[in-house]
Amino acid sequence: MKTLYYGGIDISKLCMKGELLKNNKEIKMELNIIIIVLIFGLIIISFRKKLLTLNAAVVSTFVGLTILYLGGIECEIVLLLFYISSSLITKFKYKKKKEIEEKIYQSNSCRNVWQVLAVSLPGIVCLVLYNLS
Repeated sequence: MKTLYYGGIDISKLCMKGELLKNNKEIKMELNIIIIVLIFGLIIISFRKKLLTLNAAVVSTFVGLTILYLGGIECEIVLLLFYISSSLITKFKYKKKKEIEEKIYQSNSCRNVWQVLAVSLPGIVCLVLYNLS
């Protein structure tokens, strides 16, 4: 097996045991910074592409940071994957869905604050309860 070094530490054994993030605070901090940059980047791109309203972008920022704080990197990755996949699905066959949407009600494809909270609040409540136990 090949030995992997990061910052003078043999991380190959830690990776095998699944303890890389538990034992190395420097790596965890760097990953948190990368995730935070990714959160802000995705929110800015989403706002510019009109996937989020301004209020939804602000709330999404707080949701992302809260989930990162309460649930860690693993929970944040799940949230980011959900957001990316749902945004792609929203834009899939957009023209056809927009025609149907306009016939039913007046709306655009931007997610608003209520949609962001409806999707994220149950997860945040579960994380809060988990951290309290």
